[in-house]
Amino acid sequence: MTIIHLLVGLGGGGAETFLLELSKNINKSQKVNTLVVSLTSIDTIAYKYQAEGIEYVSLNITGAKGFFSKFKHFLQIIKKYDSCVIHAHMFHACMVACLAKLFRPNLQIVFTLHTNYVKQYYRRILLFLTKAFRSTDIIFSPDSRQWYHKENAITIPNGIDTFRFNLENVTPDEFTFLFLGRLSEPK
Repeated sequence: MTIIHLLVGLGGGGAETFLLELSKNINKSQKVNTLVVSLTSIDTIAYKYQAEGIEYVSLNITGAKGFFSKFKHFLQIIKKYDSCVIHAHMFHACMVACLAKLFRPNLQIVFTLHTNYVKQYYRRILLFLTKAFRSTDIIFSPDSRQWYHKENAITIPNGIDTFRFNLENVTPDEFTFLFLGRLSEPK
C-alpha cells in the first residue's frame, strides 16, 4: 500500500514538520510506501525529506491558470498505485483530494486540518459538503471536533509528552515564556 501525503507546500511550519516525522516513521515499515505531493513549489524544507529518502513531488500549481494540467498530472501519479490512500493535510489539499475522488471513486481520503479553527465560513461549508468524499478525519483534540468533521473522526494527540514539562514543584525566580508559532486565533 502507498500513502500519498498531499499538502500545500513544504514551507517549514508545524504541519510540514509533523509530516516529516510521520513519514520517517512510516518509511521504516516494509509494507507501506510514502509519497509526499506538494500542490505548490514551496520547498523550504524539501532537503530534509530528501535526506530521509522520502519521495517528494511538486505539482507547482501557481493559480487557476494551468490548474487542470497540474491536476491531470496528480491523477496520473495516483493512477500508478493499485492501492493507495491520500492523506490530505489542510484545507486546499483536502479540496484537491476530493476532486480527485470524482475521477477515482474508490480512492480513500484521510483528512487532517492541522488547526482547531477555520476562520472562513465558506471553507467550513465546503468541508461539510465534502465529508462524504472523505473516509475519516484526524483531529488533535476531542475539543476541536466541529460540525464539518466526519462523525468517525479519530483523535490523535499532538505527540508532545506534556509530562516532561510538568513544572508544578518548580518555582522559578524569573518567569520566561516562549511561544513558537504565528500569533493568530488557531495558535
